[in-house]
Amino acid sequence: MKIELSDILKKMGVIVEISDDEMIVTLKKTLFSPWGDVDIHEFLNILEGDLRKNGIIVSVDKSALISVYTQNKKEAVIARGIPYKSGRDGYLEFIININKPRILYTETFSEKDIFKMASIPFARKGDVIGKLHKPIKGENGISVRGRIIHAPPVRDVEVKILSDSIVFKEDEDKIVAIADIRPVVHKKDENDKVVYLFNSIPMLIYEGSITKNSRSVTFDGDIIINGNVEKGNQIIASGNVQILGSVYESVVQGGQNIIIHGGIVDSQLHAGFLPGNIFDKIELHAVNLIVEKLSAIFVHIKELPTVMNNSRHLSEKIKLIETLKEELKTSSREISM
Repeated sequence: MKIELSDILKKMGVIVEISDDEMIVTLKKTLFSPWGDVDIHEFLNILEGDLRKNGIIVSVDKSALISVYTQNKKEAVIARGIPYKSGRDGYLEFIININKPRILYTETFSEKDIFKMASIPFARKGDVIGKLHKPIKGENGISVRGRIIHAPPVRDVEVKILSDSIVFKEDEDKIVAIADIRPVVHKKDENDKVVYLFNSIPMLIYEGSITKNSRSVTFDGDIIINGNVEKGNQIIASGNVQILGSVYESVVQGGQNIIIHGGIVDSQLHAGFLPGNIFDKIELHAVNLIVEKLSAIFVHIKELPTVMNNSRHLSEKIKLIETLKEELKTSSREISM
């Protein structure tokens, strides 16, 4: 867009144009006859006055004007607006990549570590799952006529914790696991922000092999076993089961996937289905154990008067009472486990 100039500049063949976005002012020279009739200082003063009359408030590049005046250049950019500076959207940085395998219990990776790679995503207690990076607002610009050029808005990012096994440390903007878990993250796009919903599935990470004829390993969640399952064992999980070694003459039941890195020898695998009452049976077994321990406590209490009567000396009675107290403490701890 051309602007109106003084008659003296028109006679000199000067044209001044403003770009459509009002960010650039260009001076063009249409006549190539010498400008000796007009002093350079007078030329600069007249031109700057005309620019102000047309609402141009930014400073003029005098060196560009002088180059046109003295070097017979055809045109030059003599003024510029200040462009806006873009900001940055908020985002979540995943410290633990929940889509890639992790190596268990090794500091350096080698070929033999391939059997220690767990494809079930997991976070150990104390692991930082992710870090929140808050948005950075942009800076507005200004046109040559003083119009504000607004920087594009940035999107905020928000974290919502839906699990008791995960905490968001606001002072550090970190999402941290406070138990061994499989993180479950859902992303929700809203108009002005992105929301990450953090939930978790309990995770049992068994460090080493399960030895021959051990007690059944039963867990409501996912299980990773960093070793073999030896003969005569039973592994039951409501979620995924991953065994980084081999399975020998055992039973493995998983409500979701079963992943075995080594061999399978004379074993039974049941994936994707668990009997509906399997965990009811487990709870019943736990209750039976508690009843047995309570019965043992009652036997001690019932025998106490007889034992005390048979003891002749006070020191013996005190010693018996202390022994009984320790046995009661031990039994109480076992019940609470």
